[in-house]
Amino acid sequence: YVINDLTIHDGYIFIATNGGVYYSSDTAKNWIQVNENLSNLLISQITVLDGHLFVTTLGDGIWKRQIWETTDLNKISRVQYKVYPNPTNGFFSLETSDNIKQISVYDVMGNELQVIKNQFEDSITKMDLTHLAPGIYFIKLQTDKGSAIEKIIIQ
Repeated sequence: YVINDLTIHDGYIFIATNGGVYYSSDTAKNWIQVNENLSNLLISQITVLDGHLFVTTLGDGIWKRQIWETTDLNKISRVQYKVYPNPTNGFFSLETSDNIKQISVYDVMGNELQVIKNQFEDSITKMDLTHLAPGIYFIKLQTDKGSAIEKIIIQ
């Protein structure tokens, strides 16, 4: 299948393909198909928002499922944060009022590229990923309230 879009949420990778929706909880080693009640398997976009998985199909509109119905994921992120600018040249800011425990950087295959711990004193953390090639990456923010993942585009 051709991967048309990808999103990561709480350690799960979700992909939109020309053959439906799949997710992996083990860094893309195994994939589980989740197409129940999805009439058109030609998927163009996928995103996770407010505990729901949203899928845009080619011609049939939007399919919406609660994350916990789609996976065994039963905790919804309550982390409030902002990442800007995005797209970025590699320098960006991550802003949250939550206590940051760790920030991890992943490539589109789910490989962990960098882990940053114990360097967070302010509500705004300046990030430097200029050592990475232009492309799509994912930042996993772990706080005392849970975790969240944001897609970062480096130009």
